[in-house]
Amino acid sequence: MHPVNHLLGQGNKLNYVLSHADSTYDMRMTDGANTARHPANQYLLLDSADRLAISAIPAVNSAPTVAPEDVTLQPWNDFQMQRPQSLMEAFAKRIAVSEIRFPYYIPNVNSYNNGFSIYTQNSSAGTPRLSASKIVTPGVFPSIIVFDMGTSLPAGAFNTGVTVFGTSTPVATNAWSGLVISWDSTTGLLVVTDIDGLTGVFPATSAWYITQPEAVGTLVTIPIGFYTPSALVTAVQAQLTALYTLGNFNDPFVFSYDPATYRYSLSMTTNTTGVNYAALGYSNINKSQAYLGVYNNWLSQANFFNLIGFPFGYNNVKFFASPAYGSSYPLTGNPTETIYTEFIDITSSKAHEFTNIRDGNSGNTSTVALCRLYINDNVNVNENPWIGQSPIIIHRQFKNPKFIRFNAESVISWLDIQVRDSFGNLVPLPLPLSVPTDPVVTVAPTYPDFAITLLCSED
Repeated sequence: MHPVNHLLGQGNKLNYVLSHADSTYDMRMTDGANTARHPANQYLLLDSADRLAISAIPAVNSAPTVAPEDVTLQPWNDFQMQRPQSLMEAFAKRIAVSEIRFPYYIPNVNSYNNGFSIYTQNSSAGTPRLSASKIVTPGVFPSIIVFDMGTSLPAGAFNTGVTVFGTSTPVATNAWSGLVISWDSTTGLLVVTDIDGLTGVFPATSAWYITQPEAVGTLVTIPIGFYTPSALVTAVQAQLTALYTLGNFNDPFVFSYDPATYRYSLSMTTNTTGVNYAALGYSNINKSQAYLGVYNNWLSQANFFNLIGFPFGYNNVKFFASPAYGSSYPLTGNPTETIYTEFIDITSSKAHEFTNIRDGNSGNTSTVALCRLYINDNVNVNENPWIGQSPIIIHRQFKNPKFIRFNAESVISWLDIQVRDSFGNLVPLPLPLSVPTDPVVTVAPTYPDFAITLLCSED
């Protein structure tokens, strides 16, 4: 008995079926073949240098006798492109970004994030500022004391939520600490609540002194520019050392970076008594405690804490306030790339004029993006310095471009372009410069121009 070839058997069955099929049945395929081809499209080539036609400067001889024409240049991060005729006469149904050449010259330390604030005791802390007679019940420390400080102190001398220290005599006996509830520099009234819960046998009439009454707010500002971590540490430490030398701080601060963990740290090295403290603010633009305490304000814009990896929880609270948490416990942040923004969004409201839906997002970014340009070189290599810490030219061809619906009965007459960061804000521009010409000219420096290739489909 021979083995059966089952595949051959199946083939014989099929031949039998076909040979006995009804001759009127058409076994040919009923669908016809169609020719497939790529939709017809045209280029729309954009260059940010074309945002304004620069006026010609009149010719001069040996001496400038004719002043150049005034030119208003639209901002590099927010402009419109328009010509006497339409940008494109074609009646396009779809618009997509094919590629972009983008010189990334936006410094990682810029006007959004170039500093922070420190509230700390200054070198004059410990000098009595007040001698006031208060009536107290023997054996009971008053829960709230209202001091008349006079109106000679500055408005920021006392800040709500700051701890103050005092004694019942000019010397350190019957010491207490309290929390500032309110301070009115106009009336000179300072309201303090007891936080020690002190009780004791005190005289019926006592003179209470504030010996450490104020937290002094200091701005730490870093020059704008590109920084590697080591360069940033040098710049920040120089500012902290200079402020300590001026007497702004009782104890020096040390700012450092660990290249093994990519983390920055801040410590107060000589605070061995725990009497001194620091309260940090993530911004040097708005140092109001009411502003700094709102999480949405933290999320709305780049700031120094974002740059160095310090979390929101490090903001507006006291550090180094006891010997146990002095120099032995530096304030250390999260791992960070030391970059200003993770990506750049090129946006245009005009290009989305005829769309039915808008972009979705998980954060406060634009819903009319032409493209998102991630700040990297498109390869997985260990960069030193990392991209974003130094200038680079990014050329990107988009594998999956976004196709935007357009009206086939409308020409592309003009376009608006914005350059936004990962917080949804326009990227900061270089600060204006005054040039010592005759007369003095103020110019607005800008970054190198970028170019975009758009594909406009006719089908």
